[in-house]
Amino acid sequence: MVVVMLDDFSMDLVQTMRSVQRMRRAGASYPYAFVTDSLCCVSRSSFFTGQYPHQTGVLTNTSNRGASMLGGWPAYDTHGNPERAFNVRLQQAGYTTGFVGKFLNEYEWVPGQALPPVVPGWSTFNAVFGSAYDGWDFASTFLADQRLQVREHAAPPASASDAEKDRAYAGTVIGDLAMDFLTKGEAADAPYFLEVSLYAPHNRTQPEGYYPGDPLFPSMFRDRAGERGCG
Repeated sequence: MVVVMLDDFSMDLVQTMRSVQRMRRAGASYPYAFVTDSLCCVSRSSFFTGQYPHQTGVLTNTSNRGASMLGGWPAYDTHGNPERAFNVRLQQAGYTTGFVGKFLNEYEWVPGQALPPVVPGWSTFNAVFGSAYDGWDFASTFLADQRLQVREHAAPPASASDAEKDRAYAGTVIGDLAMDFLTKGEAADAPYFLEVSLYAPHNRTQPEGYYPGDPLFPSMFRDRAGERGCG
């Protein structure tokens, strides 16, 4: 099983997204969408647990820098959601479980500070931290003997080629990590579950783009309008 989750996505964008259209044709598609709450962290918490917001205790996107336990990862963790998430049950049933991409708001790491806790129930856990909203220069997690470790993904200099920048783009890195998991999963005997959680098509969160001329919604350079006149 593979689930691909997009961020700040609406169904009217499907017609502009070739990869989404291909997945829609080849996978399972449901004519009616259901959402518990359109807020990012609230709906993700419901997705992981199958519970409504009043049951998960996650009512908004952040904890307001620790001032409350109403939102973000602090609320999700405080209310015992990690231990009752569906991936825990899948792992107990013999599935190899993988997560790649954006996890929950405020599940973060800042260089020089302590790592967040290990999230139970994941065989592979490649959470990509929030600076990936801007497309480049971010860090991601991996598990080594069930201990959380971090790797940093440096951004190429502005003078680098578009192809080199695209290889370091958050969407590309997330895709590569997902394909690594799938390659191993297909070669193994155990069933597997993978969630691929992209930052796109969310806008960047900083006032200025990482590279000169970056649009508000930073895409790979190969997908930008150019001399060929196509987006």
